[in-house]
Amino acid sequence: MFGCRYLIEKGARLDAVNNDGELPIDLADGNDMENLLSDAMETQGALSRRQSFVFSCYRRATEAGL
Repeated sequence: MFGCRYLIEKGARLDAVNNDGELPIDLADGNDMENLLSDAMETQGALSRRQSFVFSCYRRATEAGL
C-alpha cells in the first residue's frame, strides 16, 4: 500500500484505464486499498465516491455472472 500512496502523492492518474477498461480501483485488493483509491479519486476529481461505488458494484456483479 505504501507504493500506491507514493504514486498517488506523485500525481498518478487514477482515472486511467487498462486494455480491459478497468480503473485502478477495479483492481484494488481489499477494502483498505479501495478506500485509499476512492478517497484519492474524489480528491483528484477523477470520480465521485458514488461513481466509484457504482463501478465497484458493476465489476463485482459481472464477475459473479449477474
